[in-house]
Amino acid sequence: MFKVIIGGAIGGIIACIWGFISWGILPWHEMTINQFSDQERVLEVIKENAVVDGVYIAPSEQFIPSKADRSQMGQGCKSEGTKVRPFIYAQIKTGKTHCLSPSYYLCSFLIQCVGTILIILLLMRMATTNYGGRLLFVTVIGLIVGVLGLLPNWNWFGAGCRFTLVMMIDCLIQWFLVGLFLARFIRPNGKVAPTK
Repeated sequence: MFKVIIGGAIGGIIACIWGFISWGILPWHEMTINQFSDQERVLEVIKENAVVDGVYIAPSEQFIPSKADRSQMGQGCKSEGTKVRPFIYAQIKTGKTHCLSPSYYLCSFLIQCVGTILIILLLMRMATTNYGGRLLFVTVIGLIVGVLGLLPNWNWFGAGCRFTLVMMIDCLIQWFLVGLFLARFIRPNGKVAPTK
């Protein structure tokens, strides 16, 4: 189990290095994120109206109808469609946050380690696959994460085609790179490669 944890840590490091390259060096995420025309005004409105951290939806009755609205779900959707107003799905942190805080990087690393360990445990069950098969397996997991984790936001909440596509490609590359290591680290018959 110790070697599995070591593999998870190394995979987590690889994933985090790619994350730094993807978000800190490459311009593709920046190109897909829209900017408010009056950011300060929007932030003030959010500060006045968002009292706790979490997910906010507006108009909320469109996705979370009250008991009175549930009996008229079909009619409600039709009447809402005639109103011209934006739909908002937002994740809001109300307190002081800074993206350079070490706690965010530590938490991100731990998340990637746990994900890598779970993939290692799956790979150890693949008794007869060769290196290419194990690499493909890990890469497909990255694709599955992208499809199930990102496409619902595109479908329901308007994440945008370019943003969703870039995030999915990002995820695919990340787990392909981790897979290059894991496919060598996990040997056929579920054995873990010896660490020097």
